Amino acid sequence: MNGTAPWQALLLAALCSACSASTPPAEMATDVPSEAATPEPPIPAPPSASPAPPPAVDSATQTAPDIAPVTVAPAPSPPPAQKPRPLVVDRMPQARPPATSSAPARNSAAAYATVTTLSRGKGVPAETRAALQRIRALLEASQATAAVNDLQTQRIGLEGESRLCVEFRSAADAGPLMAEIRLIAAGIELLDITESPCPYRKDKTP
Repeated sequence: MNGTAPWQALLLAALCSACSASTPPAEMATDVPSEAATPEPPIPAPPSASPAPPPAVDSATQTAPDIAPVTVAPAPSPPPAQKPRPLVVDRMPQARPPATSSAPARNSAAAYATVTTLSRGKGVPAETRAALQRIRALLEASQATAAVNDLQTQRIGLEGESRLCVEFRSAADAGPLMAEIRLIAAGIELLDITESPCPYRKDKTP
């Protein structure tokens, strides 16, 4: 025991000196920051778990909400079409045209003659009828040369009385023809010749 005591005492002394040498003084520890004393950055917290999706709903078992029926009002019918009222216009009384006779218009430049055959209750004499035929033939030939514009015969009695109406183109054309007509009618009774237009009648015959 006495032999090992000094050795143990030396070992303890060496250990104490090593401990005292490795530990720095308190003042120096406070002045120089130690790397071990640097604070570590905070560790981010783990993200919170996302909420769980709602459970799927089966479309076969899901019931639709009750929908109230919508009532559509019928469209109003259009009013019946009204017929337009006739436009009433106050018409002024129109003046009547002047009355015109039914007689044909006379040519102012023309000349006229009338040859009339008469009777005495026994009809027109044969020589009178023959003279009228000669006068008519003369006037028809002059009508072809345009000296006579119109030639018509009117019946005026029940016994063959008649009237020959002549319209000459002009007085110059009527002069020589009227001279020949008077020569034919000379000495013939019941044959009247006038240089005037015939009175108008509707029962004209060619």
